[in-house]
Amino acid sequence: MTARCIQVFAKAPIPGKIKTRLQPALSGEDCARLSRDMIRHSLRTARSLPGVEAQLWCFPHDRDPFFQEMAAEFAVTLHRQAGANLGDRMKNALREGRETFDAILLIGSDCPFYTREYLRHGFNLLENESQIVIGPATDGGYLLIGANRPIPDAAFDGITWGTSDVFRDTLDRLEGEGVTPRLLPIMSDIDRPEDLRRFR
Repeated sequence: MTARCIQVFAKAPIPGKIKTRLQPALSGEDCARLSRDMIRHSLRTARSLPGVEAQLWCFPHDRDPFFQEMAAEFAVTLHRQAGANLGDRMKNALREGRETFDAILLIGSDCPFYTREYLRHGFNLLENESQIVIGPATDGGYLLIGANRPIPDAAFDGITWGTSDVFRDTLDRLEGEGVTPRLLPIMSDIDRPEDLRRFR
């Protein structure tokens, strides 16, 4: 059986330091509460796939009490995100995962719409060929990237994270390396006040 893993990327849900783009539509405490709920949803969905290891990758460190609580609640291992920026942190996590697992999905924890079928679809796309898979987001970023092969560093280096060009720039970088990733259906994550309407 193929060894499979889902790496859930999460930032510590500290009021005033998480989901700040949602303010003032939400208070700092409400932003933190929403973030905690979405992290739980991401972990619950990841753990619903049989035969798949789920990991929680923590920023800025794994000592936050909420992360410790999640490790106990969902029986997941904690890992510290390491790198100067988001691209470096994802690149390092995927590289480490490839040392143990045949197929990896790295997902953000800003999406309350993940389903088991969506994640299973991601693994299915990696099942029979050497491939990279991306789940685009409606805001121009992406909420999932996965692979059963090394991902070129160009997919992560020099990207301006948090902008509406992330997905397109990533595709351009991969295509420049001769790689055409498979795409999952587009979904929404929750980053801006207008995203809250979809969630509600």
